[in-house]
Amino acid sequence: LLAVSAGLNKFFSSFQGSSKIDYIFPPITDPKYFSKQVPSPFNFEYIAYCGAISSKKDGLEILLRSFAITNKTFPEIKLVLIGGSESSFELSKIMEVIKFLNIENNVVFSGLISYEELPKYLTNATILALARPTSLQNETGFPSKLTEYLATKKPVIITRVSDIPKYFTNNVNAFVAEPGNVIDFADKLILALKNRELSEFVGKNGYQLVETIFNYNYQTKELVKILQQYSK
Repeated sequence: LLAVSAGLNKFFSSFQGSSKIDYIFPPITDPKYFSKQVPSPFNFEYIAYCGAISSKKDGLEILLRSFAITNKTFPEIKLVLIGGSESSFELSKIMEVIKFLNIENNVVFSGLISYEELPKYLTNATILALARPTSLQNETGFPSKLTEYLATKKPVIITRVSDIPKYFTNNVNAFVAEPGNVIDFADKLILALKNRELSEFVGKNGYQLVETIFNYNYQTKELVKILQQYSK
């Protein structure tokens, strides 16, 4: 069994005993898929989130509240939410938050899009954001979308959950905020928008991770080495 995070690896260790292969196999991607220069689907600058339109797993409500703070400093920036809602109830909850924050004119819903369309939405964003809160699911999982975010070479703002600290250093290869902290996440958004030189630096360093640890070729070679070791 190959676990996606240290949390899952620890959990399953109690079932596997001495036969356990102690290796974390993180999400992988093909960076070439996001290397194409394609026209933006919008005529404005935007921060993007990709995933379920829900207040649960990905901390979308935290992101909206952080964006509302950011929008006061950068009123021209919009937030694009890419994906479909899990239910009409979840969508209505998100809409209520947007209305309460008075950001209806600056939040754009793309709806469900095909995987073929995804690169143009992600690569043309100024920032890619994921405000996951602390939860059992988030502390033992690892977001596969994060590897796709990194492949765009754009700055990524994430939270310190699961194995994030293992791979990411704040202001080096990502902007890393404390989970559940609206102000801290907003500060990271504002910093990324104010300091474009730092954002470019962070984006390029983040991309190096999808050329190595999150790259399917890299992980294939590592997996072959491990299987050869355990097959002797």
